[in-house]
Amino acid sequence: MTHHYTYRPNPYQDGAFQIFQKDHSGRADTPVGDYILLDQMEERDFTEKKVMNLVSLLNGQDIIDLSGQTDVRLYFQKLDKGADGRCRVIFRTYKGGAISEENAIFTYEEGIFV
Repeated sequence: MTHHYTYRPNPYQDGAFQIFQKDHSGRADTPVGDYILLDQMEERDFTEKKVMNLVSLLNGQDIIDLSGQTDVRLYFQKLDKGADGRCRVIFRTYKGGAISEENAIFTYEEGIFV
């Protein structure tokens, strides 16, 4: 069965977004993930576009090419599950220096990526 995902800004945390899965009736949303921006210098519009791409991937849709809007590379690393049992991914930006910097963390319920 195909699920539909959506997102909304987190009303309690600036730069954070909540990912929701619609129920089969399409009326109720169940929270299944959180995307939290760690790099406070990043423009919020750009952060939202990255979240839109993440949700597009969950929905099996094409993503928007954002490479022309930034001069950094974005990498990710899947981490061990957190104490709450949720899967975690850390996103890092690389600007050409010696090290990458933490950009955002995405926590989600196991099974939404299949």
